[in-house]
Amino acid sequence: MNEQTIAIFCICDEVVKYFGLKDDPQCKMTTSELMTFALLSATHFHCDYKKTRLISLTFKFFNNILSLSRIVRRIHSIPEEIWMIVFYVLRMYLKSPDAEYFIVDSFPIRAYENHKSFRAKIFRGKCYHGYTASKKAYFFGLKVHMIIDEYGIPIEFCITPGSTADIEGLKLLPCDLPRGVTLIGDRAYTNYSLEDD
Repeated sequence: MNEQTIAIFCICDEVVKYFGLKDDPQCKMTTSELMTFALLSATHFHCDYKKTRLISLTFKFFNNILSLSRIVRRIHSIPEEIWMIVFYVLRMYLKSPDAEYFIVDSFPIRAYENHKSFRAKIFRGKCYHGYTASKKAYFFGLKVHMIIDEYGIPIEFCITPGSTADIEGLKLLPCDLPRGVTLIGDRAYTNYSLEDD
């Protein structure tokens, strides 16, 4: 995990330097450290920032660590373009050239439960009202459509409103996969014309 954390930090730091983002001299954590923190949390601790913060303090990954609320605010202030470049570079770094099988699927991100929909301030409207077949439950929020390789490395992803069908999410992905590989999906991706393409 130490080597992976160092590699992620180096990539984030190079991207931040390329875009010319300057941190305030009084900042305890740089933008590169915050991005590394968020990616470390996503890859190892299921995006549990509290647990990631405790582990980072124990292993001394960072010289200084901000409070939990400040970490969240600073992570959300990082421009989306920088995140996309970092994801692309990490994909190139982690991708295995000999992967022959890829898997496509989607998963929901619940903003709130179905019975609390009347309180919605961010995700209003029917387009955010989705259904999870595996859990047989409705939800309000977003849906992430993702292609991973056989080693579990994310290759492509997109985020749509919760009601978007899986096959429509697949059409939004660029599907920039090597020629001759196999893309595997469940029955939600049944579309013969798209399969022929």
